[in-house]
Amino acid sequence: MEPYIGDEEVIRMLRRDKDINYIAFVTSSWHYLCTLASLSVLQKQRKLKKGIILISEHSGAGYIIDPKLLNASISEEIPKYNFKFTTLPKWGTVMRYLTSEVASSKSEFYILRPVAPKIEFSTKLWKKNVRENIIHIVTDEGLGVYLRSYRGWMAEENIDLHSPQFWNQLQNRTWRKVFQDIILTKKKQLLYNTFFKDVDKRIYINKACVNGLRQVLDDLQKEYDLSDYEYYSNKIVICTQTYGEEQKINNNLDIKRISDICREAAEKNIGVVIKPHPRERDLGKYSKTGAVIDTNATVPLEIVLAGLKEPPKCIVGITTTVLLTARILWNMKCFSLIKLMGKDAFKDSICEEITNFEGRFSAYVSIPDKISRIVD
Repeated sequence: MEPYIGDEEVIRMLRRDKDINYIAFVTSSWHYLCTLASLSVLQKQRKLKKGIILISEHSGAGYIIDPKLLNASISEEIPKYNFKFTTLPKWGTVMRYLTSEVASSKSEFYILRPVAPKIEFSTKLWKKNVRENIIHIVTDEGLGVYLRSYRGWMAEENIDLHSPQFWNQLQNRTWRKVFQDIILTKKKQLLYNTFFKDVDKRIYINKACVNGLRQVLDDLQKEYDLSDYEYYSNKIVICTQTYGEEQKINNNLDIKRISDICREAAEKNIGVVIKPHPRERDLGKYSKTGAVIDTNATVPLEIVLAGLKEPPKCIVGITTTVLLTARILWNMKCFSLIKLMGKDAFKDSICEEITNFEGRFSAYVSIPDKISRIVD
């Protein structure tokens, strides 16, 4: 792949090849898996011709998609480019795009992206007469999208309160988003293919996404030698997050509880494996817990779980997405550490996420107040 391309290079590609009828934006391995799941649904509906996948760099960790996944045979025919947004239209132009009429005879052009449409990019395609009837498909971001308000997202992105970017992002995540969603929905140009559907503040499993993801995970089994992961079988697998490295946990309580679990598990001759988050850098902090540390953190755990002959004893985390995917895709026992750590363990910046996880997902994930419930 090239170092990266920008908006204008993509526009030139679309002008040269009228058969390109979709673009997918991804940053993480989870984005990539969910994009493939969405494309499989569109393919079954015979709506796809040719497309491109645009890979964005994570602001704090660089390019983080597992290389083997990126080069898997199931998507080898789709061109992929590292990508950065460059010059995008102002809101006034966006408004003209949103309120414009599109002839029903125009071919549909799909843009897949997690969290929300990048409406300025769609506006640019429309303004330059590159594509008109643009269908925005929101793919799954992970649990953050179900747990955070706009305040949580802005805290996640560390946007300076006094910067011009802050006020632009505030508007984009509040009234502008509401406005664009209403307009796009009315024009039948906004679809959600996320793992869950959020309807009237209630969470429902999206069977189309789940089934598509199952098919993608099955297709990927030939790409990985999962015999390397047999040590996961019948073990307690603890999936860590970046909360600690982001200074969002007080007094290293996540490490202390992991160590407590390892100690009680050892008393019962149960092994523990730590699956670090792919953006974690300091894995040494787990060295004294007594767990086996999987240092190949870029491989999504869902790929591993899909191919194991014997599953883990259970999956443990705080609010990690795999607590839900493991439960829903394979009916595994899954536990959150929220009560074991206590509410005082978490900085104010993530208290909203912690509270919402307990309120929205406790029907799927056990949240014990005793370690014995995990190791028994």
